[in-house]
Amino acid sequence: MLSIDFIRLNKQKVIDALRNKNREKYIDNVEKILSLDEERKKLAAQSQKLREERNLISKKTFTEETKTRGRQIKEDLKSIEETLNATEKQLQTLLSFIPNIPFDEVPIGKDATGNVLQHQWGTPKQFKFPIKSHIELGKDLNIIDFERGVKVSGFRGYFLKNEGAVLHLSLLFYVLQKLIKKGYTPLIAPAIVKGFTLFGAGQFPNLAPSFTGIGTTVAYMSGQNPYDSFRGRNIIPDKEFKAGFKYSLPIYLEWLAKNQGLGIITPGYSTGQDPTTLTTLQKILALPIISNIAGRWIRTSDYGQVEKNREIISGIESQKAVQSVEDDRKIEEFVKKYQKTDKSAASFNDVSKQLVTDVIGKPKSSEDVQRAKNLAKKFKELADKNKVIVLMSGTLHSEEVLKKIFSINNFVV
Repeated sequence: MLSIDFIRLNKQKVIDALRNKNREKYIDNVEKILSLDEERKKLAAQSQKLREERNLISKKTFTEETKTRGRQIKEDLKSIEETLNATEKQLQTLLSFIPNIPFDEVPIGKDATGNVLQHQWGTPKQFKFPIKSHIELGKDLNIIDFERGVKVSGFRGYFLKNEGAVLHLSLLFYVLQKLIKKGYTPLIAPAIVKGFTLFGAGQFPNLAPSFTGIGTTVAYMSGQNPYDSFRGRNIIPDKEFKAGFKYSLPIYLEWLAKNQGLGIITPGYSTGQDPTTLTTLQKILALPIISNIAGRWIRTSDYGQVEKNREIISGIESQKAVQSVEDDRKIEEFVKKYQKTDKSAASFNDVSKQLVTDVIGKPKSSEDVQRAKNLAKKFKELADKNKVIVLMSGTLHSEEVLKKIFSINNFVV
């Protein structure tokens, strides 16, 4: 990005570069940039002056006059700095469209046909067959995969494979050897790998459970719900985690103990079945050391019925969350309807009943009745909030002003 000082000193060069690069539509931006920069400087100077004055006032004896002036400076600073930030943002946006200035010897042309040949070594080889592009060669030789690369990384992404990958690494090693001969020290930095990556590589959970224990403990102590890569979910159920340390710590410690091998002493996994109904094989798998080892490889055996219960509870909670969000949206909709009425008690009751009917219909069960009560309660709370006005300036207005100017009829003095 070109600096504003360079643009100011080389205005015509910048305009010529825009024209030569077929960006005529951005030529007007040059004047806008210079104008915005002048405005930015003025605003910055005003801001600095007010800050200096504020510092001087802070050292004076506190009086009503200094208090009033301090408040005015605060308001002025806020207004100026908001304008300054907006100006700087607009300035940076316009600057990003100004191209670099090419060398004077660079030929001007509308497209590649305007290129000028500067030097040529030897005679270009003539082939008796159609020449293929690097894209065609890469596909035909099966050394570049463009389609998959684009899916993974977007436009112009590609995978090098087979001889293409070998050639790439060979070039890197060739350059590395050159650099070593020049005195550079080769260095490979440590890579911090999370549990999810190692699980995907087939290293977890059967290898190094202590590694996951350290990572999850750090996550838990920093206020995060640690993730169990093997089971593909958070270790602590959301409800218990949100409830706080008292409820989440026992669950985490139990998981950590099982993860570190406590299953050698006590069963770490169970099917959740009645012990009297277990088969001989199930009883063997339930033995402490067996359950601990088998539970690491057999995903379906972890926590048995407890896992199924968590799935069911998660589904119920999801449904309740959807219902709660839908209810809140309806309440907001009906509060807006109520605001358009005369806001009398009768209107409030009518809108409240209409809300319950629209959401539930006619309550048929005790759950419906309770939900209707909750809807009415939330509706009242939200409607009451919209009746409140807070005057932060400390100015007292007469009843006439409140009614005629602010259109506030229901208020208490």
